[in-house]
Amino acid sequence: MNKLVLVCSVGLGVSLCFLYALFAGIFLEHLILSTVTVVELAVVAGQFIKVAGMVGHYRTQPPRAEILLWLLSLETVVELGIFVAYVATSSLFWSNLA
Repeated sequence: MNKLVLVCSVGLGVSLCFLYALFAGIFLEHLILSTVTVVELAVVAGQFIKVAGMVGHYRTQPPRAEILLWLLSLETVVELGIFVAYVATSSLFWSNLA
């Protein structure tokens, strides 16, 4: 591998990791846990499951586009299910969740 490409890749990777750590630190500093709602926790859990699924899948097999599309469209399918539940039951809970 070309040494220039390697040095640039390492430099870019380190700078992106630093920016991510800085953003995460600032975000966690301003986060007030008593105001976190169930919906926000569901969104964070969904994102965590999506990332864990992608990492777990791509560690065992080469990347396939249809798996990536399925994982990225998971929220749309869940939102559609919530909407159908609201239409079927007319419950205020499903309305607020949607």
